[in-house]
Amino acid sequence: MNSKGRDDATSIVGDNGQVYMAGLPVKGELPVVWGKGVDKQCRVNFNLNGLKPTAQMPVIQLNGDCR
Repeated sequence: MNSKGRDDATSIVGDNGQVYMAGLPVKGELPVVWGKGVDKQCRVNFNLNGLKPTAQMPVIQLNGDCR
């Protein structure tokens, strides 16, 4: 969320469950929803602190656990 209470992050979901995101803060929690009901949602914590894109890996890659 930005200072005005709006979410500036954007995302694309791939066919195999991967998520491509932009506009994230350095660390936080992502809500994941794939249907209706509490049994079809979870949250993933992330921390990008110290991770930087390189010429060999221009997209930062992380794995997360849905809890």
